[in-house]
Amino acid sequence: MKDAIDGGFLTPYYYYPCLVYLDPEELEDYNELTRKIIRCGGIAETGETSDYVEKLLIRRARIIAGCKSKIDKLIEVIEPYKEDYHMLVYCGATSYDRTDMDDDDQVRQIDEVNRRLYTQLGMKVCKFTSSEDPERRIEIKKMFVDESLQVITAIKCLDEGVNIPAINRAFILASSSNPKEYIQRRGRVLRKAEGKEYAEIYDFVTLPRKLEDVKYLDEEERKRDLNLVYREFERMMDFANTSSNPTKSDFLIAKIQETYRINKRAFKEESE
Repeated sequence: MKDAIDGGFLTPYYYYPCLVYLDPEELEDYNELTRKIIRCGGIAETGETSDYVEKLLIRRARIIAGCKSKIDKLIEVIEPYKEDYHMLVYCGATSYDRTDMDDDDQVRQIDEVNRRLYTQLGMKVCKFTSSEDPERRIEIKKMFVDESLQVITAIKCLDEGVNIPAINRAFILASSSNPKEYIQRRGRVLRKAEGKEYAEIYDFVTLPRKLEDVKYLDEEERKRDLNLVYREFERMMDFANTSSNPTKSDFLIAKIQETYRINKRAFKEESE
């Protein structure tokens, strides 16, 4: 990635991590799934898992992707740009129970993002998913480039070879824990386009709890937190290291290290 940026094949970018936290119910569900995964043998050294464990891993990943506080944080972070264009929001393949959102239905994260961007900020937004046929996708891309749209929201569709170079600001609500996948996803945002000098990436980093609350944990609870913290920390480090503003993340990185009493070298080993 760094070589591609330095060589002028990809656009330089500025990276801004945005902290969000699981609520108590989400954290309990996450920990319960982790306990089940461990009881069922977890992930083998070869990386292989049983079908049942794979389903548990997907359910656990969706808790992180669907962390309820992400949409509130998105509204806060994107509001200064509500008059701008060429923005992308990557959402998770997850749904929310709308009993706490004024009705009794389930709603996909991407639909809730679209609704709130439009109703709260008055932004022109359209989803770009596998549900749209090829003709509609072409139309959406044209509207995006022509600034008839401000924001495209997507789940995985843009990972499938779709190229929209005009994207210059991305808000990543959900990231794969697979480095190959999130590097590829980042590359989609960094495609070069006329007049595009740099891109901006807002990465929603999900932690089990607020950092000031970690001091109340016992050692077993702290180590259990590391299961989630490491994956988010690893991605944050990777994004920061190849950005044009790596020092922007230094304080947060140091704070996480200090709070969880870890160092980068021992981080992976301790969290496994």
